[in-house]
Amino acid sequence: MSIRSCLVLPHEGKKTELAQVLLQFDQYEVVPVENKDILIFY
Repeated sequence: MSIRSCLVLPHEGKKTELAQVLLQFDQYEVVPVENKDILIFY
């Protein structure tokens, strides 16, 4: 089993919108970073 993850840097003001798009992938999770405009996608 391979582990795949990445940091996602959304355009300014698009963090929530991008998280919703990424959550459509069934086998992955999205974790927002609270104090930065970054998402962790794994």
